[in-house]
Parts: sequence; C-alpha cells; structure tokens
Amino acid sequence: MTATNVDNPANSFTIMSWNIFGNYAAKILSPEFNKEIGRYDVVLLQETHLWPEEESSTAVPPGYYMIAVSRPRRANWQRRGGGVMALVRKGIKAEAAMHLSSGDIIVLDLGNCYIVGAYILPTTSRWEGWTDVNPETHLREVLAMCTVSSKPVIVMGDLNARTASLSGSPLHPRRNSCDGILNTRGRQVLSWAQDFALCILNGTTTEDHTPGRFTSFQPNGQAVVDYAIVSLSALALVLHLKVLEPPKNPDNAWADHTPLILTVSRTMAVMEPTRVVRQEKIQMEWPAAESQIDLLWEATMKSKETLEQGLERLYGQTYYQTQEVQVYTDGSCLNNGKRNATAGSGVFWGLHSHRNRARRVPGPGPQANNRGEIFAVILALLDADPRRSLRITTDSELVIREACYWAPLHDSMGWDRPNGDLLRDMVKLLAARLAPTRFVWIKGHSGNEWGDAADQMAKDGARLPDTGDYRHLVDAPWAAIEAPPRENALAARKVSTALPETPNKRPVVPTIEVLDDPDGRDGRSHRGREKTCKLQQSMRDALLDCKGPGEFWRLIRKWTDARPMEPEVSLETLTDELRARMNAPLEMPASFNREQLDLNKALAAVLPTHSVDTTPDGLFSQDFGEDDIAWGKNHVRTHTLDSATGADGYTYSDIMAIPNLQIAELFNACLSEMEIPSRWLASLVIGIPKPEKDRKVAANYRLIVLECCLLKFLTLLIDRRVRTYAERRDHPKNTEWVP
Repeated sequence: MTATNVDNPANSFTIMSWNIFGNYAAKILSPEFNKEIGRYDVVLLQETHLWPEEESSTAVPPGYYMIAVSRPRRANWQRRGGGVMALVRKGIKAEAAMHLSSGDIIVLDLGNCYIVGAYILPTTSRWEGWTDVNPETHLREVLAMCTVSSKPVIVMGDLNARTASLSGSPLHPRRNSCDGILNTRGRQVLSWAQDFALCILNGTTTEDHTPGRFTSFQPNGQAVVDYAIVSLSALALVLHLKVLEPPKNPDNAWADHTPLILTVSRTMAVMEPTRVVRQEKIQMEWPAAESQIDLLWEATMKSKETLEQGLERLYGQTYYQTQEVQVYTDGSCLNNGKRNATAGSGVFWGLHSHRNRARRVPGPGPQANNRGEIFAVILALLDADPRRSLRITTDSELVIREACYWAPLHDSMGWDRPNGDLLRDMVKLLAARLAPTRFVWIKGHSGNEWGDAADQMAKDGARLPDTGDYRHLVDAPWAAIEAPPRENALAARKVSTALPETPNKRPVVPTIEVLDDPDGRDGRSHRGREKTCKLQQSMRDALLDCKGPGEFWRLIRKWTDARPMEPEVSLETLTDELRARMNAPLEMPASFNREQLDLNKALAAVLPTHSVDTTPDGLFSQDFGEDDIAWGKNHVRTHTLDSATGADGYTYSDIMAIPNLQIAELFNACLSEMEIPSRWLASLVIGIPKPEKDRKVAANYRLIVLECCLLKFLTLLIDRRVRTYAERRDHPKNTEWVP
C-alpha cells in the first residue's frame, strides 16, 4: 500500500488511522512499514495484538513516542487480539486520558482537542473474555464525556459500522458513500452523531478524490467500516480527509483495511519545548596533535589491523611456492563426553607412507574430538617439508577457521581459550614454514578414501595408552633453515582456505503456519496475510541463522528488551542539574566537615610527584608487556566488549585489532612521562531517567560518565597490579578487604 507524499504545510496537522490486522511487533521491524506510517503527526493503529507487558519493549518508528492500550493477556495461551495504539511525533504534547481509555479505545488529550482512537468488534464477536463492558457501550460513554468539554473532538478507527450515505442530522454535510448498506452498528453510530453533535466526514466534500471510498476489502466484498468523525466545533478546522486507495494486490498488503488520513489545522495541537534528543553517536572535533603522547596515541590507533594485516604479521612472508603436497588429518574420540573418553589423531599422507601417524591425544584437560583434530594438524606440520606448498584436508571447520581467520585475535589474547596450548603451537609451525599452506574442508564420513583412512588412524590412536601432558614446542624442527632475503618474498598468502569465515546460511525451512485471528472470524475471509507471513518467515530465518546462543539471545533481546526511556526535560535544564552534581559548590553547606577538607588538601599537597617502588619484585615499576595486554583483551572480550564508547569514538572491538606491542608502548609512555593523550581528558556526560520516576524532573535522572575505552583498558591493568600486590601480602585471617 503506497500513499502519496502528504501535503503538510506548517499550519496543518495530520492524523492517520489504520487497522493493521495484528502483528504490530513484527511489522514495525520492516523499513517499508515504518515508511508507511512515518509521515504523519499522529498515527492511530487498531488491532495491534500486543499484550500490556510488551508495550515497553516493542519498537517505535524513529522520531515518535508510543501511547498504547492493549487487551490483558488471555488465560491458557489463547491467541492475541484487539489493542489500540497512538504513535505521536516528538514535539507534540499528547497525554493519555487513562480514566477514559481501556480495552480497544484510547483517548488522547492534545491540549486543544481530544483524539479518540477506537476498534469496535463486529457484532458477532464476543468481548466478555477480556473486558467487563461492551466496547460499543464504552465508546458511547467516552463520546459523552469528551463532548461535554469545550475542546474539539476527533474520533477515528474501525467501528465495524456501515452507515450507507446517511448523516446524523439533516444539518450535517451531505454524504455519498460507495457502500450502500446500513447495519445495526451503523444506526448506532448515526444516533451518536445526532446525540453528541458529531459529523461523519467519510463521503463528504472534505474527502479527496472519490468521496465515500471503501475502507475494507475482503474476498467476500468491500465495505466502509473505518471512519473519521469530528465534533461540529472542529468541523471548521478540518482541511481534508483522504482514504488511501486499496493496493493492486490485496493479498500482498500489510492489512485488509486502507488507512484514513485526516488533515486539520495546526491549532489543534500544542507543541512542547525542545527536549533532549538521544544521539546514537556524537561527533567531536579535535585539535591537531602536538605533544609526543598525542602523536603516539594517533600512531597507536592507526596501527589497528585488518584481518589480512593481522595474518601477515602473525605468519610472515612466503618464500617458496611448489606443487602442493597433500595430507589428510582427522580427530576422533571414543566415549565422547564421558569420564573414560579417549581421543586420537590420525594423519594420512598416502598408502604405505612412512609419515602416516596414529597418535593418542596428550593432555591436559578432557579428551575431546576438537583436541584430536588440532593435534593431527600439528603432527602433519612437523613431518612436512617447510619449503614445499602443503594442502591439509580436514573435516574440522574449527581448525580451519582458527588458522585462517581467528588466529590474530586469539594470539593477541594469549591463547586463553579451549585447547589454546595446541592452537598456539599449530600457528607457530604455520608461521615457521617458508611455503604456503592451504586448508581444504571435506564433509566427514562422506566416502572419501583418504579422509576415511585418516579417520581410522585417529580411532586407532584413541585406543593407544595415555601419553601424559602435551609439551610445548620451543622451536620448529627446521628452525635452523635460514629464510631467503625479504626482497625475495612472494605475493602468495601464506595460510589460506576457501571455507568462509562464517558458516553458510541454513537451508530453507518449511513455511510457518499463521493462526487465524482470535475473534473467531474465518481466516480465509481476511486479506493481508501474505506480506505478514513473509515477514514472520524472515524473522524465523534470522533466528535459525544465528551462529550460537550468544547471537540468538542478542537478537531476541533486540526484539523484546524494553526501549530506552525518552527524556522529558530540556537539554539546558538537564545540563544545569548535572553540572551542579559534578562540581563542588562555591560555599560548602554547614553540615560539611570543613576541618577534614582542609586536612585532605594539606595531605594531598605533600604527596611527592614521584615515589620509590619498595615492593620486593618492583611490581609497580615494571613496564606493561604484551602478556599484560593479552590478559586485558581476554578480560574485555569476556566481560565488557560491548561497552559504550567515550568521546574519541573508539570501541573495545577497535582495541582488539591493535597489536599488543603498540598498546603496551603507549601505556608505558603515559606512565613514564606522567601524561595522557588529550582526548582521554574529555568524557561524555549523559542523563538516564530513573525507573518509576517522573521524567519531567531533572533531579530524577541518573548521571553516567562515559570514558574512552583505551583509558579504561589502562586503568584495568593498573587495577590488576593493585590486586596482585594485595593478594601477595599477608593479611590477617579475618580481613575481607578487596581492592
């Protein structure tokens, strides 16, 4: 369904009303649906099919805030239904009149008018299961309450009423409707129009294009059941009504109703003062670096490596390229996952080759198949000629991706991961080779004779006696072979594979069944399912394509976590509040201990700029090394990788791609010169509304300071030194102090 651009001059105000036929939570994730509704000032939606607890987590179009009224969750997991919502453009003041809103009716007070959004069930549907009052009766009561006020009233929504071309009074504008049927609900609506001085706009001269256009299109017929109705006091403020055309393919539409667009005078709404605007990323301008520390910081950040650069640094250059020698490797584990598990490694160079190997996998740690796969590659590399191109064929995707994609990152983290002892030596051997190594993946147990031979040798190895723990390689056996001059290096990539870094998408899964709507209507009589089915299918595919539990739950949280609460104070007010909290007052309050403050200042003044490190091993005067940086990266990756950025905009993920040596040099320079990069002196200060507090009061905002990630990384390492010092000292037994 496509609407033309809305003619929305500065003195007008547009209201959209649309029965979207359910699945708002899924539809709002579609950019197409967002574009459909994101061009109006107020959007009234019916049949959202939300539960009350989902209102805070469901997405909202950019630039809008939500006011929703949903049906209560049904018992025994009954299907969803009903629900109404208002999406209001930020800057427009709108408050829900909750004493009037309930069930499928929402009442907005815009200061200068009331807007009522309503969905009234068909007369054949039951309402007793979710409300105590007939929605039709409740809407009449709402109209009675709102029209008593002097404010203009606008009513829009799906009333499931058919009023033919009749008006509530002969004094009202004449109507001409394409729907000539009058039903019982229609007579009720006409009586409301007469009793409460309301005017039905559908089919009047205010409707653009074809007056009285159909609003509902079903396989069983079309009808006018969606209305725009205004009080007579608002009639002079109505500019025009537009009922959008039905789509050319109704089955591929978002819903089986067309939207209604009502344009009224801007005086209907009250505009709010400018509020704090949430920004995804703040761009700051920095002066050119002049100090040595600033220049070193710039060089450090520019040393961030791409994957190709990291692999070249880790593996070095290629000096020989010959016809490939092929070898097949495999790992196996008997009684996998049990206490008596035994793992083996198999290497197959060819029939009757003296280099074929069947070995028991060494410890430490549990015997497992992956450990056998890695150890098999190590055995193959130890027996391979380092000056001849090598092709290693394996059924282990993990081994290939570790060698060809993940090695730079895991090396920078000190190989603190499962089987890190073997992975470290596998990478060491690959780097020591002078010729390229290409990894080829084959499916295990697929009938490949050489692959099956390697598998059998791995099983034979698993039956061998325990060989004890693995002994790390000091150097490759061919370390004495001198590499040719660097200028003789070849352009060939040293370690490569055709296996992609991430697994291919899963095969297409069967389409999901879409249940009929909860109000008992025949599903075949409603259109608009095809597009929704495709959207639901794409969401299901996104879940199935997740590479692991972490990615799966991140996606679930993206869809279901509560939205950040929007601030409702001006930026100036919030700035004044936060500045007062962060700075000492000019005059201390009477309750403050002035003597203690003076003593603290005096003690701080006598602290020396430099002090002597008296720890036995010089713990606090030791430079940070690459191992320290590796520890820090491993800690960050498992604890705070997704932390917010500071003023410089660099993330922890950026830091992970910087070589450890460069980071260590910067940190050591900061400590020796007692100076830090100028960008670390700037922090981002933000205010976050406290839960359950009035967001219009600046004092109810929590102050959060965002520092640069690399600065926090340095303080993490310093904190580790302090903790190490405390742990090495002899504490009294009852001391529970933790630094």
